[in-house]
Amino acid sequence: YVLATENNLRAIRLFEKLGNVKEQANTKGNLGIVYYRTGNKQKAIELFKESAMLRESVSDIKGLAAIYGNLATAYTSYSLDSAIFFQLQALKNATKTGALVNMAQAHANASTLYARQKEYTKAIPHEEEAIHLYHQVGDQNKLIARYLAMASLFSLLNDSVQTEINYSKADRIASELNSKVQFQNIHLHKANFYKQQNNYTEALRHMEAHYRYKDSI
Repeated sequence: YVLATENNLRAIRLFEKLGNVKEQANTKGNLGIVYYRTGNKQKAIELFKESAMLRESVSDIKGLAAIYGNLATAYTSYSLDSAIFFQLQALKNATKTGALVNMAQAHANASTLYARQKEYTKAIPHEEEAIHLYHQVGDQNKLIARYLAMASLFSLLNDSVQTEINYSKADRIASELNSKVQFQNIHLHKANFYKQQNNYTEALRHMEAHYRYKDSI
C-alpha cells in the first residue's frame, strides 16, 4: 500500500502539470481506495470528494457514478443519511449512462442502505427496479440474490406471504440453473426465516438441506 500511495501521488502531480483533469480525477479516486483499504476512511472521503469535483468539471458521468458509489461505501460506517445521499447521486449518474448492469447495482445498493436504516418501504422500490433491470440483462444469479433480498425486506415487514413468494421466485431460477451453490444459499435464508417465525420444524428441514448441498459441492 505504501508503494501504491507513492505511485498515485506521483501520477497526480504529473496529470496536474499536464492539465489532464480526467486522469487527475481517476488517480485521486484510486488513491482514495488505497486509503480506504488501509482504514483511513476520512482521507479516502476527502479524496473521493476531490475526484467527484474534478469529474463534475469535465462531465464524466460514468466516473461520477463510480465515485459517488465509493463515497456511499465510505460513509456507511459514519452516517447512513450521507451514504444514502451519495448512493442516490451514484444512481442518478448511472441512469444517465444507460448501462443497465450499473443501474441495477446502484438500485440494489440503495435498497441495502435503506434497509440498514430500517426504511424498508423505501428499499422495496429500489429492489423492484434492480430485479427488473437484471431481468433485462439476463443475469440469473443476480436475480436470485435480489429475490432473496426482497424476501428479507418483506420478512422484516412481517409480510410472510410476500416473503414466501420471493423465495419461490429464487427457487425457480435456481432450479433452471441447477445450481447447488444457489440452493445452499436459499435454504440457509429459509432456515433463518422460519426460525424467526418460530417454525422450528421448517427451520430444521431447510438447515439440513443447506448442509446437504454444502457437503455435495
